[in-house]
Amino acid sequence: MILADDLGYGDLGCYGATTIATPRIDRMAREGVRFTDAYAGAPFCSPSRAALLTGRLPARCGLPYVMFPAEHHGLPAAEITLAERLKERGYATACIGKWHLGWDAPFRPQRQGFDVYYGLPYANDSTEWPVGAPFMQVMGLVPLPLIDGDRIVEAPVDQSKLTRRYTERAIAFIRANRARPFFLYLPHTMPHVPQYATEPYLGKSQAGLYGDVVEEIDASTGLILDTLRELGLAERTLVIFTSDNGAPRRGGSPPAGKAKARAKTPAGGERFAGHSFAGSNGPLRGGKGTTFEGGIRIPMIAWQPGTIAAGRESAAAVSHLDLYPTFVHLAGGTLPAGRTYDGRDLGRDFATAPAQPLYHYFGYQLQAIRDGDWKLFLRVDRRPEPRPVSLWFEHQPQVFENQHRLLATPELYNLRGDLAEAHDVATEHPEIVARLTKLAADFDAALQRDRRPMQLVDGPKPPAPQSVRAADTDVSVWKKWFE
Repeated sequence: MILADDLGYGDLGCYGATTIATPRIDRMAREGVRFTDAYAGAPFCSPSRAALLTGRLPARCGLPYVMFPAEHHGLPAAEITLAERLKERGYATACIGKWHLGWDAPFRPQRQGFDVYYGLPYANDSTEWPVGAPFMQVMGLVPLPLIDGDRIVEAPVDQSKLTRRYTERAIAFIRANRARPFFLYLPHTMPHVPQYATEPYLGKSQAGLYGDVVEEIDASTGLILDTLRELGLAERTLVIFTSDNGAPRRGGSPPAGKAKARAKTPAGGERFAGHSFAGSNGPLRGGKGTTFEGGIRIPMIAWQPGTIAAGRESAAAVSHLDLYPTFVHLAGGTLPAGRTYDGRDLGRDFATAPAQPLYHYFGYQLQAIRDGDWKLFLRVDRRPEPRPVSLWFEHQPQVFENQHRLLATPELYNLRGDLAEAHDVATEHPEIVARLTKLAADFDAALQRDRRPMQLVDGPKPPAPQSVRAADTDVSVWKKWFE
């Protein structure tokens, strides 16, 4: 399973990109099935990954909001990850790339079913809190580390080498486990900001640095598929390529040779200048962090020669939540008893999925429902109470208000003819509004009763919001905790 980070719906050639060349992923789409209506389980980072690995909505599985390095919670240990379920079936398991599901001991990858871990513990913009700078929740308290197992092997990591290193380790894992079943989860660090590319990709794309990064991920995907073919494993291996959420709404990367835009921090300083660009969500409205289509509709391709028919395009509304039951059943297993799963089995050929509504949450707040071609933004008159535990909301309380948006009247869109969600037709179809409102209310009431509490553990106290780091500020407790 190959997961890009913040890759937009319109950033691949097979999804309409014209300035970013992605010949290997485009070929993968021609040889498999390309989904036009695939959705992430959440519109951002950690919750999307939790949904992918548990098959359960983030509000249900106990990780509803994005995580930051100084927080002490993560994907609850009581959740049964896809890696854990596949290990029971004899699979070798590896996570190579960005984890972002908690770094306190109970939450690390090798405690969540992965035999092998190599990558970053959280997002690559969580670089070390600089001396003289006000503390922001996104900052790390140690130099950004590259981890092998539980061991720091480089800090700060050279981000320009990450995609190449991930690719090399992924291929090594495939070769080492060629004679047995394996599950490789490859969550790339990029094109999340800050962006870096390796030679010979740097300066190659017509879309500037952002395009360089995507073209390197494209080449990485091609090398992995080539390895499967070389080892005679292509027809026995299911490969998924997708993104964790839509692209953020940020300035695009200028073409090579043009002046670079400057990225500003909320405090007004410059952060990741020249390395902070965003992709395209094509015709979709909104972006990362929203439940508009641009935040949650993502590229997704499934590939397995001889099993998945080549050249197919599917407009079925599918979700990352569907991958857990699909993978478990393909491995000959069953879903764990005693818990609710929010996806359904897509079938061996990814062509037999029964239709079901999709429910789009921001954290604990149900904001929208899709059923068939209809998408309803629900009337919302209150925000979650009490305010959930999150450094994000402590540092930026306005984010809690803005993201848990209130809506006085429902809005209805027909996505088949209105991808941009520009024409609200709620007043023309009151019966559809009523039906979807009832479906959503019943679903949400059941989920709120079922949701798992966040698992909080003890750890060093985070710095106060906007506290300035002095040269003699003691962060040694964080270095010890991290190790």
